[in-house]
Amino acid sequence: MDATQVPTPGHMCEYYSREKYSVDYPSFSPGGPSTTDGKQWGSTDQQWESSRQQWVAGQAYPEGDTQVVDFAAPNGQTWENYAIGDVGQGGHVSDSSGQFITSPNFNNEGPPLTPAPQTPYPHNQMTAVGRPSPLPLLPPEEEKQAHPVPYCGLMRRDFWILIAIVTLLLIGAIIGGILGAVTINRNEAAAAAVTGTSHDLPTTTPTPVPTATFRGPTGTESGLPREDRSIAASTVENKSTESNYQVVYQDLTTLDLRYRLVWNDRPADEQNLTLRIKPDKGTPLAVVAANSTVSDNIFLLIFYTTCTDLSNAPLLAVACLDCIPGAPNCNEVSNNPIPESHDLAHTSSIAAVLMEDGRSLRVYYQAESGSIWVLHGNIADVHKWTTSRLSESAMVGTSIAASIQRSPGKLQVIFVCGEMKLLRSLEYDDVSGANGDETPGSAWSTDAKFVASYRRATDTNHIHYVSPTQRRLVQYSRTGNSSEWTAEAELSQWGAPQSGLAAAAWDDQLRLIYEDEEKIVESTLSGSDWAGPLELAP
Repeated sequence: MDATQVPTPGHMCEYYSREKYSVDYPSFSPGGPSTTDGKQWGSTDQQWESSRQQWVAGQAYPEGDTQVVDFAAPNGQTWENYAIGDVGQGGHVSDSSGQFITSPNFNNEGPPLTPAPQTPYPHNQMTAVGRPSPLPLLPPEEEKQAHPVPYCGLMRRDFWILIAIVTLLLIGAIIGGILGAVTINRNEAAAAAVTGTSHDLPTTTPTPVPTATFRGPTGTESGLPREDRSIAASTVENKSTESNYQVVYQDLTTLDLRYRLVWNDRPADEQNLTLRIKPDKGTPLAVVAANSTVSDNIFLLIFYTTCTDLSNAPLLAVACLDCIPGAPNCNEVSNNPIPESHDLAHTSSIAAVLMEDGRSLRVYYQAESGSIWVLHGNIADVHKWTTSRLSESAMVGTSIAASIQRSPGKLQVIFVCGEMKLLRSLEYDDVSGANGDETPGSAWSTDAKFVASYRRATDTNHIHYVSPTQRRLVQYSRTGNSSEWTAEAELSQWGAPQSGLAAAAWDDQLRLIYEDEEKIVESTLSGSDWAGPLELAP
């Protein structure tokens, strides 16, 4: 038997049998992520939404002491639905599936390789595909000469290429450092020549952050969105000032109530209320101003919603402030809940007016059943209230607005009809109580935020709301005993309100307050001329 040959280093592949030790290729099943198609679709039809912002005007029918107003569209067609807009957009998004190309794994595990018997037949020798047959084996001395000696584990050519690369990198780093140092020295020299100072770094004072949060973003996830912020305003004739009005709103981040006092059309700095009874997030607001009977001061009564500690049921609360004319802030006198506001809806709006006697208060809110209730009180004692139901047909979660009229004891309340989903104007005699009003209004958006106001010098009632299409302000007005409401189209010069609306009116003046471009602004009506909007700031 022939002796077993020992393979020469570098040529072991020529002595192993392909047939004896096979190579296993495991199975491979490529896959890819699934494809998901997302779609957005909408309607391009223009139609009235069942959600916010549209109005009209119309005729009145006398019913005793109650005047019922029946709205009609501006084009003269009674109760006509007309579209302010609801345009949808369509789109389609899809993801493409992908596959990951993976090389098969080679399983080389198995019994140790053993030399196969040498055979003179060339087909038993393993050769690379596409390569020439192996050359005859060389003697050990010739093989050493055929293979060059490596430098530091590298071939000679690779070694010198590496040396050249390292040398170029070092030269580049040295040149870059020199150029950078020269440039810095030149810049410092130029700065010193301009300022006439040494090379010491200047000291800067940080710019203070404004305290007015309405200039900035909401800030935190728990903050209040701008579109949910209510704004309220009030005014009262006072002999110490030519004009005055007060603006109250909720901070977007802290949720505290803030206010600004405006004396003779000059706004003071923003002030923060430190209330004992904390307001709800997104609370509705109503504010009433009244003159003091013992001084020239003005009492400010702010109505808002809060929650009881145990049942988490909503409740009305009132804060009373004492304001000196011309002063930038007021003294907080009292802060009390109004337990008589029973069955207050979580989504209720509120409205408040001061009666002609300058003492009596009326506060309107919405019950869970949808009916509108009115609280009767007096500024002399804000702890005592009585309630009565005004209407049964209001739509839950919609706005309420109220204003006094020229005739003593006459009040006007604007709300949304729960059955018809239309705007309703109810004018009633507070002494005899309100009759049921079943007059439908005109088509509009039911969750529109609106305000009502009355200018005594011109004997004009106003209603303002925000249209759903362009976020423009729309005005309706009615003069004297006329039952005709005059509509004005969307007025672009008033900007695009981002929040609720507030109105303060006296003599022939009207101030409309809202948020536009992240600022609290006001538009001014003097006589028949509008101006603004201008930022409400000192």
